[in-house]
Amino acid sequence: MSNNTNYEISMPTTDKLRGMANWPEWSTKVQLALVSMGLWGHVKGEVIRPTDDATDWVKNDSKAIFFMINNMTETTQQKLKQAGWDIDNATAMTTWNLLKTSVTKITDESLADLLMRFPHYKRKDFTTFNAYIAKTLWAWDTIIKSGGLDDKFLVMTLMNGIKDTYPEWYTNWKHDCDRGKFPTKQDFLQFLSAKADDEEAAGTRINLSVQTPNQLPPMPAGAKGGLHILTSTMKAIAILGIITFRTVVKELE
Repeated sequence: MSNNTNYEISMPTTDKLRGMANWPEWSTKVQLALVSMGLWGHVKGEVIRPTDDATDWVKNDSKAIFFMINNMTETTQQKLKQAGWDIDNATAMTTWNLLKTSVTKITDESLADLLMRFPHYKRKDFTTFNAYIAKTLWAWDTIIKSGGLDDKFLVMTLMNGIKDTYPEWYTNWKHDCDRGKFPTKQDFLQFLSAKADDEEAAGTRINLSVQTPNQLPPMPAGAKGGLHILTSTMKAIAILGIITFRTVVKELE
């Protein structure tokens, strides 16, 4: 049996896995590559490790692991390790499963971003038709598995809508949210309503960078207009989302 371990030289390469955004395309390409190398059975757990001489099995399993690790960014590798991946005890199957779980775990912010992007996926934006279908169906499955929409989605949607206008404030807000200080829908709408009234009264765009949603001012007396507008906007977002998703589902059927 040859002791040559320079198998990586002849291995194909693919785009680096960056995270959830390119997981559908990356996983499809990696699967095809591993199938072509005769290693996909290790990832699926179909090639059982022999109880006696496992030298060849270990070598091939390590090839599959190497191919996956070699085709992801360092940031993704760190995320995999943080999820519990250990090179000394890893197999191709456990590496793939843990990678899929850690990479596709969706945050509230990512879900809001996905819901806004999902209806706008276009075939022309993908390298292959299969990549387009895979990404679209993955996005839909992710949305369904998220367990429905809650108030955080509304807050995140509104924030994504104004972050380009008030980037400094958005950065401060996200800093607080990343530390578990997420505002309630009611408090957040009151905050935006008060700021909308201030901006209207001043006749110019206000500076929101000095406050975060967790430093919420009290609702000004008689300030009804802003909240009414935001409530109407909230209803419009919900209705538009339902219509859009129904349309997309109908087209996919």
